[in-house]
Amino acid sequence: MSMGEFRSFINDCKLLDGAFTDVGINTIFANVQDTRDGTEDEEPELNFGEFQEAVAAITQYKVPNPYQSFAKRLDTFLTRQVFTMAKMTRAAPKKTKRKGSV
Repeated sequence: MSMGEFRSFINDCKLLDGAFTDVGINTIFANVQDTRDGTEDEEPELNFGEFQEAVAAITQYKVPNPYQSFAKRLDTFLTRQVFTMAKMTRAAPKKTKRKGSV
């Protein structure tokens, strides 16, 4: 997943706010990169494990309750923000122009 695709995921899920900003996106994307695979010279991309780590990091921004287990916070984040938005995006009818309409 490229940085552009990662940003699309964040935008599609409407995750940007005062607590999670572009700085957070850039920091997470840079810090989850595993450079041991020898791909430092290529355009940075997230593999699935790095994407999972990035989602866990975003959870820290979006559900920062220190009195709740991380597993519960991750579940809350995924069900209330990520999966809900994915369902809404998928269910929304695509707007198409009909022939002869203005």
